[in-house]
Parts: sequence; structure tokens; C-alpha cells
Amino acid sequence: MIKKVLGVFLFLIGLILLISILSSVLQMILIEEKDIIGQDESYVVGYYSGKIILILIFCFINFNCFKYGYRLMRGKRNTKENEGIETIGKN
Repeated sequence: MIKKVLGVFLFLIGLILLISILSSVLQMILIEEKDIIGQDESYVVGYYSGKIILILIFCFINFNCFKYGYRLMRGKRNTKENEGIETIGKN
């Protein structure tokens, strides 16, 4: 039961991070940054490369939250072994 609750919690954290990533990317694309207007070109390149690196780190964390959250929510499943040629006639 605790694993399922932890899985739901991780899944919700993943959703919140997904919304944060999407809003950050849309802000980078659509809204002009007023902090970097009139700055040196190397400052602008560093600013955007830092934002891109942080977005990639958040994507990795988000992927892991979804992956492990789904695993914990799903729990253990009893799967049947498929019968192969070696098992035919043994029953």
C-alpha cells in the first residue's frame, strides 16, 4: 500500500515537473528576455546554454519520476510463463 502511495506521489511530482518544463520552454521561445537585452553576446550564449542544460536535467528527473512512479503504482503482477516446445507433453 505504501509503495502505491509513493508511486502516485512520484507520478504527481512528474506531472508538476512536466508543466514546469513546458512553461519554461514556451517562455524561452515566445517571450523576449528583458534581462539580456543590451548584454554582451557571450553572456547571452551562456544564459541560454544554462537554461537548456537545466531543462535537460529536469527532463531526466521527470523521466525517472514517471518511470519509478508507474512501477510502484503498478505493483507486482503474476505473469504466466508461456509454454514452449520443451514443455509440450510434460503435463
